[in-house]
Amino acid sequence: MTRISSKNQVTLPVAELGEAQLQAGALVTIVAEGPGRISVRAVDDALGEFVGALADVWPPSALEDLRNEWE
Repeated sequence: MTRISSKNQVTLPVAELGEAQLQAGALVTIVAEGPGRISVRAVDDALGEFVGALADVWPPSALEDLRNEWE
């Protein structure tokens, strides 16, 4: 059992987070499902999945080389 704080915050039990396969920093949405019912649902972070995926494609000087072409 947990309590809603004066700042409308709730502490989620670690066991429940583990069972839901959620962890700190997870992106979630809150959905009111009627009187006395709220659900917390994970949100797919499609962009986060690919951020940094192409880090080694361009040499470190590539951006500067492109900027120099405009001069």
